[in-house]
Amino acid sequence: MRKTFVTTMPDQAGAFLKAARLIARQGANITRVSYNKAIDAHMLFIDVAGEAAAVQEAEELLAAIGYISDEAAPEVVLLEFELADKPGAVVPVLELIERYNFNISYIDSSEDDGVSQAFRMGLYSGTAGEIEDFLVTARQLCPVRVVEYDPSEQPLDNTVFYRAFAKHVSTLLDLDISQHSSLIAYANQLMQMLASRGEQARLPFERIGQFAEKLAAGRGGGYMPRVSRRLLDGGFALVLIEPPCGSNTYVLEHTDSGELLLVDGGFAYLVGEQLAVLEEEFPGFAQRSKTLYLTHSDADHCGLVEQAEQILASELACADFANERVGLPNSREQKPEHAPYIRISKLLCGYVTPAAAKLKPAVGGSEWQGLRFIWHPGLGGHSTGDVVIECPQLGLVFSGDLFVNVNGFTKPQADFNLLAPYLMTSVNMDSALASEERRQLLAAYQGYTLCPGHGLWLEQ
Repeated sequence: MRKTFVTTMPDQAGAFLKAARLIARQGANITRVSYNKAIDAHMLFIDVAGEAAAVQEAEELLAAIGYISDEAAPEVVLLEFELADKPGAVVPVLELIERYNFNISYIDSSEDDGVSQAFRMGLYSGTAGEIEDFLVTARQLCPVRVVEYDPSEQPLDNTVFYRAFAKHVSTLLDLDISQHSSLIAYANQLMQMLASRGEQARLPFERIGQFAEKLAAGRGGGYMPRVSRRLLDGGFALVLIEPPCGSNTYVLEHTDSGELLLVDGGFAYLVGEQLAVLEEEFPGFAQRSKTLYLTHSDADHCGLVEQAEQILASELACADFANERVGLPNSREQKPEHAPYIRISKLLCGYVTPAAAKLKPAVGGSEWQGLRFIWHPGLGGHSTGDVVIECPQLGLVFSGDLFVNVNGFTKPQADFNLLAPYLMTSVNMDSALASEERRQLLAAYQGYTLCPGHGLWLEQ
């Protein structure tokens, strides 16, 4: 069994030694440690491997000495006190802080107009109720305002960085306490991996924040996909939905029967908005028969898995999904530089593994409404188990992410698609192989309509 312990340790000599001895006594092994005082003075991450009972006992003992707590995280608040510009004006405020036993983790003051000064302080270790009570009393001494945390600014406080970061993202995307804790652990893994490559330690957190902000901005009225439609021979129509973030969704309609074939499905986080668009394009969408083809198993393509009656994917993609269902890493997560981002992406976008009862491998090909689809296995350049799906009768080829039409991106697509290459170091399992596959793809399908994983379709 392997587990990441997110510990809060006292900033003093011997704190980690105490934890290490405790873990060793249970017969468990520490496989990774991450601590960076410049980011957070208390948060230390320990990956532990061993027998399940040993790991569980180590966790209980760490909790017993206060390194792991199931209690709600302490509140962190940045306050600005408007003090008279005279000797000793701050003393009553400091005395009040001492009375409440709050820690001061950040101080900054500047004279304003010679009459008053803005005195900012970060307070740590109070619960929400304690801080509210403190504010009532403090406002009898002077005007006080709460300064909102802004992750785009230079971080102010290295005592509470992880909690402030995770609280910001969790608030944006409505994450629960368990997801909040997992986000902290995955973000630390990502930071450590990128820092080992020379990246600034704070930058991964900024990029994750941007990922969350763009997802959140795509909800409700912010969901403004580009929708394209064309009529095809034989009583078929094809609709392309390009969301602000996540993969393209293609919908092939058999106009006589009303049955629908979907290829890929964007992010699960935006599925409600996507369903509203699909209902507008295909009245009665929820009641229609729907089959979903997946070009590969990445989370940003699997958003509609719960809406289809049947899902087809390659054998290797089906194996990935089978691993996920029993808690094992998929092929992306087995690649160390991809694992942290993939876990964060799945967490933030509300990813759901396709149900085994709906899923079946498309070996060689498939048929739908009299059309023959040829499933060409990729070589694994972009992802394990990706495929190119060809429909010769309609002159269509669905490339997944073996080809993305960057010249055909909308502005939101272009902005969002800058994030993954940084957070994963590369979106490809093997970039050289992916480039060769893309070259072969473009050469092989002259005269076809090429339907990429992201970006507008392209006439070859």
